[in-house]
Amino acid sequence: MSLKEKAVLVSLTVSKPRLTKKDKKATVDAELANNAHGAGRYVKDLYPKHLIDPIVQVENEARAYMYSCTLPWNKGQHLLPCSRYMAFGERMGQFQIAFSQSVTAFLNNYSNVLLQAEQTQGELFNASEYPDLSELKAQFGLSVRYFPVADASDFRLKVEADVLDRLKKDAEEQIREALAETMREPFTRLYEAVARIYTQCSKDEGRIYDTLTDNLDQLLDVLPDLNFTGDKRLTELIEDCRSSISVHPEMLRLEKDKRKDVAAEAQRILEKMAKFM
Repeated sequence: MSLKEKAVLVSLTVSKPRLTKKDKKATVDAELANNAHGAGRYVKDLYPKHLIDPIVQVENEARAYMYSCTLPWNKGQHLLPCSRYMAFGERMGQFQIAFSQSVTAFLNNYSNVLLQAEQTQGELFNASEYPDLSELKAQFGLSVRYFPVADASDFRLKVEADVLDRLKKDAEEQIREALAETMREPFTRLYEAVARIYTQCSKDEGRIYDTLTDNLDQLLDVLPDLNFTGDKRLTELIEDCRSSISVHPEMLRLEKDKRKDVAAEAQRILEKMAKFM
């Protein structure tokens, strides 16, 4: 199967109003107070952080989710396995709803937002820096778009046959190079996850949080779908990690010998990966 049959391209676009602004007066005041000249610029938060945070948090969670089940491709586009398209679309739909709800709550409380901003900024507050409610609402958005993966057969130019062949060969080479670069990402993610387990399990008194192995298990679940080239090394590493270091965190907390064994196994896997990374 070609790449275009295995994956689709997805992009996530999040828009928000300007959340900070350079304040010339505050900059001048700070320089005068400290006998400084061109030492920096004062940037103020336009909105109280705790009021805008719920919106930013949804954005961060949506980006983290997309990152977890895709591979970077080109200019904000990511490769999404076709096998995960339905689940991905459903989850991103949930993020869109959560984003809309957070924005609505923020806008419904806009008068209080401005009041708290004025209280926080004091003499730095400038009402003219804030848009009216309808304009502000239009500045928020979270959208997901899908595109087919292009390949050399997509050329439809009316040129001489030898020129078209050369263009197709160039396109094929560019796609191969891009895919080779992209396929480094699964190895990097796995290496980092294993390294975290090695670091924590190597400590006699190091805290073992559930997320330590949960994150690895989630990664091992998605990596087979991200193995677009069918790299046998990645397949073997996935199985190796599952059989040797995918351990319930409670066992690592209670059994020091098991923790040492997992640390040794993690170190072995890291050494194996280091040979080709």
